[in-house]
Amino acid sequence: MTWPFENDTGAIVKKLAKRSLASEKRRNLMVVVVVALAAFLVCLSAVLSVSIADPA
Repeated sequence: MTWPFENDTGAIVKKLAKRSLASEKRRNLMVVVVVALAAFLVCLSAVLSVSIADPA
């Protein structure tokens, strides 16, 4: 509910957020790549530690 004395800035905030995401595509892509690489390294270290610890 919007009170008579409040400013409704929802549309402006959405517009600014879309513009920000569009202008920072390279940074966002790099963040996704770094997160994927980190997840891969964590999984790889877990697999290696389990395989080393298992004497079979």
